[in-house]
Amino acid sequence: MRVPRSSRWLLISANAVVLFTATAAFAECVGPNDVQTSLAEVVDEVREDALSKGWTELKKNHCATVDWTGDTRPVPAPIGHFLDAWRSATGVTPNVRQLLTQQILVREAGREYWLVIQEQLLAPFRDEVGRGGKVTLQFKRFGAPAGGPPVIGVQEFLAGSVVNAAEAASATRGILRGLVARHPSADLRKDLDDWLASGQVAFSVDSDVLPPEMAVTLFPIDGKLVPVMLINPEWLRGTQDKDLQRDLWSRQLVLYHEYIHLKDHFTGAVPLIPLEQTRAEVESKRAELAQRIWDAEYRAVRAEFELAKTLGATAMMPDIVQQIATKGSERGFLDGFYARLLSFSKSHQRDATIFFADWKKTYEHAGK
Repeated sequence: MRVPRSSRWLLISANAVVLFTATAAFAECVGPNDVQTSLAEVVDEVREDALSKGWTELKKNHCATVDWTGDTRPVPAPIGHFLDAWRSATGVTPNVRQLLTQQILVREAGREYWLVIQEQLLAPFRDEVGRGGKVTLQFKRFGAPAGGPPVIGVQEFLAGSVVNAAEAASATRGILRGLVARHPSADLRKDLDDWLASGQVAFSVDSDVLPPEMAVTLFPIDGKLVPVMLINPEWLRGTQDKDLQRDLWSRQLVLYHEYIHLKDHFTGAVPLIPLEQTRAEVESKRAELAQRIWDAEYRAVRAEFELAKTLGATAMMPDIVQQIATKGSERGFLDGFYARLLSFSKSHQRDATIFFADWKKTYEHAGK
């Protein structure tokens, strides 16, 4: 297996720290709900009458380990026409179709299959798998044009072979590595990979306090507070069946938001706050913590919105867009951010209402 540039990332598992090396086994499948199968089974189960007429579908994710030959090609015209019809029939957004322009050739048990692959996956696929390398694919069957063959689309991948579900954390690491490597921000790609590879930043997928998506905090490791990325593996490994582009944007924006927090911590602009603090400790420095949270979130949401504009993905932040449309860029962003801060904090952070009065004062002062 070809090893990516970083050979190890630090993972916090429960109360222990585990260092996974590049040779660690991968999970049973790429995602938690994947159905482990084979390409042969997915292709051969199609009945002749269905294949002669053609059909479209967008169902469950499958998972199989195959060998990549190293060969690629543009999607042939008949498959391209089918994908256009498939997009209309399934209701996925036009952007999804624009991503499906390439195919890869893989082998499984002596048979070869041309699979459609999302364009943004192709470069990291080449980097991480290597010609003739084994790869575990997450894929969907899209249907078939009249007369066939069945069209199969790769959703995600992990370099290496399937082993067992006990290594789920390692699979999450692999997906996170891919998300970092393919991120549109060059600064994020370099910094996060360096921080994770060097151990300056660790990550956890099974702590007692998992966020809905992802968050960063300070966590004690060997008597020292270390920045830790808390990652909800269900969010990271899950997929949205009908909008692959929005799904990708969501991960990229969330990761960028948390990257800004880490960057601000390392530059000293806004240091991270330790995860474990008593109520008395928080009360004693409430105003200071409230201001630090405000500053950190304002800077991260502002940077996230700027990236969304660059990607053409402002629809992913409709609350901000709506406020700006009616109140202008500065006041609109402030009002959208303030509403977002209160709503998210009330829903997802324990005892966050302790800061609400301080945040209201900051908001009123900022709006003058």
